[in-house]
Amino acid sequence: MLFTLWLLVGCALAEPVPPVAEAGDEITVVPGEPVLLDASGSFDPDGGRLVRFTWTIVGTPAGREGRLGDVVADGEEPVVALAPFGPNDVGRWELELEVTDETGLRATDTIFVEVLP
Repeated sequence: MLFTLWLLVGCALAEPVPPVAEAGDEITVVPGEPVLLDASGSFDPDGGRLVRFTWTIVGTPAGREGRLGDVVADGEEPVVALAPFGPNDVGRWELELEVTDETGLRATDTIFVEVLP
């Protein structure tokens, strides 16, 4: 009976573990070239499913601050292609990936996209 009680208490105290977000390596593109965002390295240590991948602009080149907070992709797929950056978008952009698991726990990671002239 003591063994059964210990198992029940041990299960009741287990805490869910948040997922791990992996935004990938820095990306360098030229204007007009598509940007492929790849969060497929993200995972849930509990073995659950990741159900949402949201990419948000959190850093911009000078003069482009109006784009801060823009969500550029949001959905269930870990890999998405963005519309190409234009000639006015030259500079270093910082994007934040937020992943959500099936229990609602979230994690973030960032990536830089360098748009060359």
